[in-house]
Amino acid sequence: MDKKILMRRVVPVVIVVAIVLSVEQCCALSKEKGNVEKAIEVEQEWKGYHCAYTIASKLVIKTEDRWKEIWEKVHLLRLPKPELPKIDFEKEMVVAVFMGERSSGGYEIEIRKIIKTEKEIVVEVEEKEPSPESLQSMALIQPYHIVVVKSSPLPVRFQHP
Repeated sequence: MDKKILMRRVVPVVIVVAIVLSVEQCCALSKEKGNVEKAIEVEQEWKGYHCAYTIASKLVIKTEDRWKEIWEKVHLLRLPKPELPKIDFEKEMVVAVFMGERSSGGYEIEIRKIIKTEKEIVVEVEEKEPSPESLQSMALIQPYHIVVVKSSPLPVRFQHP
């Protein structure tokens, strides 16, 4: 067989094999580092600007008693109090973030996304502040965001982008 014909047939096969092997190796390294990520879907959520949490807090709630305590504190200043939402703690958990008390409007806290890796649950939290040039209400606020997601035994880590 002619060398040129052999090179035209063998070289492309060698290149394809090299690419496949490098992609597989990259994926294996990613799995070893625990970087396989999966977005966790939010099943229910509540967001507001007035509650009794005056100190910044990040919470993971996995029991009915703790959920009731948190819900009562969130709605302490509200009459009538909304009914406690039903959560199936055998299948679900609650993740809550509280910004603490702020002296004006324009502040906000939001759970942007929740990711499950092989080693942990990562909750990405974004805090927004009002622009210095904007007009804001001069009222005390306590921004919060509460979500319900599928339960997991993995540790939960909160991070800011």
